[in-house]
This record gives sequence, structure tokens and C-alpha cells, in this order.
Amino acid sequence: MADEFKTFDKAPIVGVVNIKHWSFAVREIILAVISMSLLVLCLIFVGLYANSKSDSVENVSSPAAIVQKQFCVNRDCMNSAARSIELMNTSVDPCDNFYEYACGNYKLYNPITRQAARSVVADMKSMNLDHITDIISRPPVRAVDWSYERKMSHFYQSCVDSYEREKLGGRPLLEKVIPQLGGWDLLGTWNEAMWSLNDALKKVQTDFWVDAFYAPNIEPDANDRTQRVITLRPAGVGKWMYVSWYTSPYSQKQRNDYKKFIRRVGSLLMRDAKLVNVSDSEKEDRLNTFVNDTFFMESKIAHVTQNSRYRVDPYDEENKVTLTQLNRETGIVIDWVDQISHLFNDAGVTGFTNVVVLGREYFRNLTNMITSLPTTERKRLLHNYLIWRVAEIYVQDLSWEYVHANREIFVDTQGYKNFAGMTQYCMYLTRYYMKYAVGALYVQQHLADESKQKATDITMNLKKALKEQLEKTPWMDDQTRTFAKNKLDKVTFKLGYPDWMTNVDYIDNLYDPFNVNISDFFDNLLSSNTYQRKQWNKKLRFGEDKEEWIFQPYDTTISVYYYWNEIIAPAGILQEPIWNHNAQHFTTFGSIGGFLARYLHYIIDEWGAHYNMQGDIMGQDTWWTNKSITAYRPVRQCVLDQYRNITQNVTWGPGPPLKVPINYRRYIPSAIAITSGVRLALKGYKDWTAGQATEKMLPGLAMSPQQMIFLSYAQSHCFNRNEIHNTLVAFRGQVGEDIQVNMALGQLQEFSDTFQCPVDSKMNHKTKCTYY
Repeated sequence: MADEFKTFDKAPIVGVVNIKHWSFAVREIILAVISMSLLVLCLIFVGLYANSKSDSVENVSSPAAIVQKQFCVNRDCMNSAARSIELMNTSVDPCDNFYEYACGNYKLYNPITRQAARSVVADMKSMNLDHITDIISRPPVRAVDWSYERKMSHFYQSCVDSYEREKLGGRPLLEKVIPQLGGWDLLGTWNEAMWSLNDALKKVQTDFWVDAFYAPNIEPDANDRTQRVITLRPAGVGKWMYVSWYTSPYSQKQRNDYKKFIRRVGSLLMRDAKLVNVSDSEKEDRLNTFVNDTFFMESKIAHVTQNSRYRVDPYDEENKVTLTQLNRETGIVIDWVDQISHLFNDAGVTGFTNVVVLGREYFRNLTNMITSLPTTERKRLLHNYLIWRVAEIYVQDLSWEYVHANREIFVDTQGYKNFAGMTQYCMYLTRYYMKYAVGALYVQQHLADESKQKATDITMNLKKALKEQLEKTPWMDDQTRTFAKNKLDKVTFKLGYPDWMTNVDYIDNLYDPFNVNISDFFDNLLSSNTYQRKQWNKKLRFGEDKEEWIFQPYDTTISVYYYWNEIIAPAGILQEPIWNHNAQHFTTFGSIGGFLARYLHYIIDEWGAHYNMQGDIMGQDTWWTNKSITAYRPVRQCVLDQYRNITQNVTWGPGPPLKVPINYRRYIPSAIAITSGVRLALKGYKDWTAGQATEKMLPGLAMSPQQMIFLSYAQSHCFNRNEIHNTLVAFRGQVGEDIQVNMALGQLQEFSDTFQCPVDSKMNHKTKCTYY
């Protein structure tokens, strides 16, 4: 979860958010054509009506009534029809390439500009960010002091106040940070005799929320999912520097660029400190010492990191240790009991507290590195290093010269120019620090309760359909089948948003410890550190809270969270075009239903089989019986054989595209879940319509409800990528959406029957695996 990671190297002021919407000019033309078609139908029915015998005219429905009886002509249906028609390439035979038939015009109306890739979900994300921008930037409606809405607005306004930033320059860092760390050798205000590594490190980690030497965190306890545990990881080099760049003979340029960055920031701070009675040569000597000390220490940490065995398994007993024991191992050069009990001052942390040390050898070697520093220089080296760790993280929160220095090191080390501007940066910070406030306002303005309820109804139909499908799954024995059904009964769907997010008083109380001043952005950042520290203490005290969501309401994703046996679909994905609670059910079952059904399958498939009813991981064990595992192997092999020879076209240098095989072995569980998910969506819709009148068709589309389910499913996966991004997708082992759609539907007899695909067509696979 985003707020569970203490390491927040504040986001660079880079990156571009491109907000693109559907092509409404084209949409309006299509709507006009549909409307004209309906008018023509009415005229035809008028003619029939006029020619009817006079004695039977009173029994003939009006032309408008006849049209409305067959077609859904409200605004939502008209928009849905227009969008579907806009994306389709009807010159393609659906039995030859259904993805191209459904999405062939997506690239035409959704071109790539500066972004490398677009998709339906990515477009939704951009649209949601547009909503969030509007929410954050507007004046608060509830303007009382304790209002979370007011605090969110004032935090953002303080961030974008460029006048105040420019007026202050580097003073916030010089006045609110440096004195807390005992002064600074660069400024001649440091008292070496009074300086303590442990005291300074506590302030860096806790008061300024910056990782130096190590990165603490709060994570779910691997052995008890109801609790949380403290983890410690190696950390502490520059945020723009890879560890290998400090040591590789091929990275001299990056090292030089980084030193230039340190020097520039140090020079700016020295200037803003307005030193008096210090000669230029003395200033230069101090600056050289600061740059060399900082880089020397980070290089040492990089060497320690590279030369230490790093065990990342949280289940590994070797990684678990009490703080007292860690002190014994490391000689209390860094007092781990003091450090961690200070950070978790309200959670009862003592020397007997167990922590998970990911990279235990690193912490021993770190101690050896520190003690091996020259005695006469040790304190100064450590002091300058800690000052720089804080300065580098906060440099972009100062005036423009500091921001530009941060931009320059990004361009130098990353190799390309990109700058979203302060507005986007401040939007990012507001979403990060005040995510619950932003989420609550998003829910209020962009998701109706009816939408959440209708999505809940769909999940119930999908769960019921899957349980019925399990009854017919030939490779499952009774014991495995019973367990799977019981596990499905315990599945929790988190749809839209948590109920508490509509409780204004509750969210006001959440932000009660967060003091915000509209005229002091830097103080607001420091206040956010205090707020996050309280949140960490609360989480450690009370353990896992199932009312908490791992996504924000405006996120556009769906996920299965095995540990809590739940499926999450935030409000951000319950938006058009994936979701509209007023749309016909055949479109929503095809779009959101297909996604939800896929993740429902993951609960009981070969991945979900390693998590028991409570969500505890079973390691190599599984609740599938040996008999079911044996019977499943031919099914899996069948799917392997279907995907074994599938390739993706990629561009690699000059010449024609290359055909790169997909990573079919890794993809098999997803392939099975995707195909089964579409079948479930179809079955769920049929169960929903049982005993009800057939839904009206969409105007302009001569397609049955079953055909519309497949079309809606495919059109939820439309995408457009440039050649470079498409190549990255292939070489990362990902599978393109066109392959996902065509392979899944080609495996379904229901699809072939619905579109009457000939037996030798590409979308009617000769071999169809049994799946579930």
C-alpha cells in the first residue's frame, strides 16, 4: 500500500499527464446517423400504419412505440451504441480477427501524441486525473478549520504559491532543517563535539521522513496476516543514482553529473545563508569538502550493498531478529533499539520487538564500514552525508533555482527531458498526502450509490455462475470442488469505495493530527511527516484492518488480494466506457463482468490453490487434492499447446518486424482465467435474464445480447502503442490485448455459435480445451 512505504523520495517534477477523451466530433456524427436511421424506421412504420385497414388501425402500435419497443433509445444507450460503432472496423470478418473487428478504429480516433501507449483503461485513468485536478484545485465547500476538504485545498494552494517560494529561496531548509541537525559544517555552524550520529539519524528518519543508511517500513506479518511487522531494508544512496553507477567503470559520466548536482545545491544554500566574514576561498574549500564527503559516503554504502548477501524472503527465519539482538550483532554503532522505538514512539516497541531485516548481512557490513572510517574525519563524513540526504529529498520544494537543479540531474542521468510543471507536482503531492480526502470527494462527485449496487448484483451472478460451472468441471474431485465452492462463498468484493469514505466526520478525524497552513508549504510537509508517523504507529498497534483498501477510489484497476480473499474494483474503474449503471446489462456483463470474472477465477485456480480459506499462504502445499492436480495436468498441457506457437510483432532496429514468441508458460494461468472469465460473464448474464424480458437492442447495431457481450468485452481491451512501447511489452513477457481477446474467444464454442463461425475460421479453434 502506498502509505505503508516510508521511503518517499519526493516525486520528480517530471513526467507528463496527457488527458485525452473520446473523439466527440466523430461520436456526434455517429449519433446523428443513428438518429436518422431511427427516423427512417419510424417513417417506414408510418407507411405501414397508414396502409392498415381502417377497422384494425386501433390495434396497431404507433411508429415511435414500435421503434422504442425494439431499441433502447435513451441517452446512455445512444452513447453506448455510438462508441461501439466508432471503434469497430466492420470490413473485417469477426470470425477471422475479432479484436480487429471490434477495435479496428480505436487507433484512428485515439492517436498517440507524446505518450507511448494508450488503451481504454489508460484513457479512463487520464479522465480520472482530470476529475482529480478539478477536485483539488477548486475552493473548498466546507471551509471550517477542521474540514478535511479545506486542509486538502490549502495544502495544494500552499504548494503552488510560487511567489512565496521565490521569496523564501532556500531559507525553509536552512531555518527549519539544518538547526535541527546540529548546524552544518558548510555554513560554519556545526559543533562537532556536540554532534551524535544516533541523535541526528533519528531526526533524519523520523522528523524529516528521509531514508539514510536504511529504510524502515510497516508490512503485513508473513506468519500472521492479522498483524503488521517492522521491516528494515538497505537504503541511503542518491535518488537519481543506481547502486551500480557508483562502482561501474562505465558510469563515470553519471558520477560526474551527480557531483555537479551536489555542488550546485550546496552553492545555492551557501548563497542563501548569506555568510559574512568568510572568504571565497574558504567557501570553496567547504563546498569541496561537502561534495567529496557526501559522494564518498554514498559510494561506501553502494559498495556495502553490492557486497552483502540480500535475503528478501520475509518467511525466512534468518531475517527475523529482535532489536536487542541486532544491536549485539552490529555493536550499537547505530542503536537500533533507540532508533526504532523513537520512530514507533506510540506502539510499545522495545528491545524485545521482532523486526524483519531484509539484508541482515548488509547491516553487519554497514557497521564495519562506519567504524573503519578515519577517526578524525568520521563525524564530519557522517554529518555531511546526513545533511545531503535531507537536502536532496527536499530540494524540489524550494524556489525555482533549486527545482531547476533537480530537473538538470534528472535529465543528465535519465537521458531525456520531461517536465510536467509545478501544478502537476503539487497535484501529485496532494494525492499522496491527502489521499483519503481526495478519494472521498471523488466518490461524492463521480459515483452514484446505484452504480455500486448494480456492480454488486453482477458479482453475485458471477459467483453463482462459477459455482454452477464447478459442478461440471471434470478434472475436479468432490473434495477440491467443495473447498473451492466454500472459498468462493467467503470471497469479499470491494467495489467502488469503503463505506466510511462517505462519512464526513470520520475523515475529518483522520486528518485531525495534520496541521495545514495555506501560507507555509514547507511547514505543511513537516506536518505531514508527523501525521504519517502517527499512522504508522496506529497500524503497528492495531494490525491489519480489512476495512482499509489497497487502492484509492479513483484508481483504474481491478485486483485480487489473496491474503484477504477479496477482489477489489475501485470507483475509478466503475466509469464509462467500462461501466455505466444505466447501460444495458449485456454491455456491463461483457466489460466489467469479464474483468471481475477473471479475477474471481484466480481465487480458486492454480495460483489461488496456494492460499487457504483465510488467505494464508500454504507455500508449496495446496488445497487441491493430488487426484485433482493429476487430472488438471492434461488441461494445462492443452492450453500450453494452444499458446506455444503464438508470436508478437516487434520492431528492433531497421528492417521488417520480428516475431517474438510470447512467454506462454508464464501466461497459462492468465489465459485460463481470461477465457473462463468471458464464459462466466456470458453465463452470468443468462442467469440474470432468466424470467425477464429480452433487453432492447442498441440502435445502429444489429447484434443480439450475446454478441454484444463479446463485443463489449473486446472493446474494453482496445489499445494503441508505438513501436518502442510495443517492443517493451513483448520483451517483458507481456501479452498484447489483441492476442488475449482473440485467443480467449477462439477457445469458446459459445462465441463460434453466436457469430456462426465456420469450422475452419481463425476464431473457431479446432482444439478447444476443457478449462473449467
